[in-house]
Amino acid sequence: MLRGELVGVDPASRYLTFKTAIPAESVPAVRTMTRGDWATVTSPHWPTEGAVASVAAYDATQPDLRATAEGSYRWHGELVALDESNRTLTVRARVAARGGLAAVGGAKSGDPIVLTWSGFEDRASAIRAVVPEDGSGLWGNDGFLLRARLVAADPASRHITFATEVPASSIAAVRTLSRGDWATVTSSHWPAEGAVASVAAYDAARAASRAVAEGTYRWNGELVALDEPTRSLTVRARVAAPGGLASVAGSQAGDPIVITWSGFDDRANDIRAIAPEDGSGLWGNDGFLLRAEFVSVDPASNYLTFRATIPEDGVAAVRTLIPGDWATVTSPHWPKAGVGAVVAVDAYDPSRRARRYVWPGEVVAYHSSESAATVSAPAESHVFRYVDRFDEGDPVVLIWAPGANDEVTAVRYLEHRDADLALDHGYVLPVQFVSADADLQRITFKTKLPLTLAGASMQPGHPIKVTSPFEQTGETAVILSVEE
Repeated sequence: MLRGELVGVDPASRYLTFKTAIPAESVPAVRTMTRGDWATVTSPHWPTEGAVASVAAYDATQPDLRATAEGSYRWHGELVALDESNRTLTVRARVAARGGLAAVGGAKSGDPIVLTWSGFEDRASAIRAVVPEDGSGLWGNDGFLLRARLVAADPASRHITFATEVPASSIAAVRTLSRGDWATVTSSHWPAEGAVASVAAYDAARAASRAVAEGTYRWNGELVALDEPTRSLTVRARVAAPGGLASVAGSQAGDPIVITWSGFDDRANDIRAIAPEDGSGLWGNDGFLLRAEFVSVDPASNYLTFRATIPEDGVAAVRTLIPGDWATVTSPHWPKAGVGAVVAVDAYDPSRRARRYVWPGEVVAYHSSESAATVSAPAESHVFRYVDRFDEGDPVVLIWAPGANDEVTAVRYLEHRDADLALDHGYVLPVQFVSADADLQRITFKTKLPLTLAGASMQPGHPIKVTSPFEQTGETAVILSVEE
């Protein structure tokens, strides 16, 4: 007897197609077969639980390649683009065999494909064959497999461009590379889930440069104009290298560009290089990067004028300045997808900078999908006499008790956020109420985080110090920095 699930019948040829569960230990063996292969299946005479005890190849002479191809292998490819939002890496690689692309001659961009590499043990060389993915989950008896999506095939040069998903842990490494660089990619021989386990620079020396350029850096520029509705700041800055403007000589106003500054650790000096933004998402191995819009160049004085979008809280700081003033701007070394090129803007002259304060908290939870955190903070005892007026999710404004050096000590007062109640200046913070604990004398609330800070120091239980500006005119808190 065999218990199964009906899939279909073919009366003409007297064939039955059915589905049955197999034990986990047989999955790797089945994955080495191909659709159409025959298998020998062992089942109990009277099935009480599983209908199948084991599965093996019908042809006993078929080589057991899994013994020499367990685990993972490495292959190399030329980087074309990184789409960070869905963790997709586009790569170009050579197909060794003549006619190796024939099976995908009619395939369209985006179609699922399976690549088979030439290789030995844990090293792959060129691609041996490319076929459409048939959806069977039977990968064949060669372990050097890669599941991907077709982008383009070039039979003349025998190259294929394909896209594959990369793990989140490899995004930072890929972002330090440039279009045209080569990468070493690790994949599992018989992919069960993700096709790629890791991505690293082909040249290991290039990967090491990133260790000195984490986080953010500061650069200085002369202010030209501020467009408040779009939060676009136009800035003028000097290009240090002779000929540094050559690559954007034909650029038009509004064209996207990538600026690379000269700098060390968290300080940038003059601009070292400018290049048109190629849209690849591969930022190169120098962290002092800035994505901006081209405005104009002045080759005689070697100056570049460009435009960047600033965060909401930066508007208040810039509004106090006039064209010709200098500003200190903070930017992330490697801007993530969807993240602004500018984190904060300050007056270059400290005496003219927008005022801010530091508040204490402890991380309760970090919500990556929302770029938000739940935080608890100390509150003065009288707050708990009326805290039952608030329900979880209520929009509220916290008012902090001031301390020394613009560091606050505890929540002194909280109130429902009301458009008619202008609590937008001072030691205030607009947040979402979560709960209160009178015994611990703490208030718990939820606040948004800038994407550039999301995840930094956000481990539950960690104490943090958060810097916010005095002006809080928005519906959510403005946060400039988070420190442990």
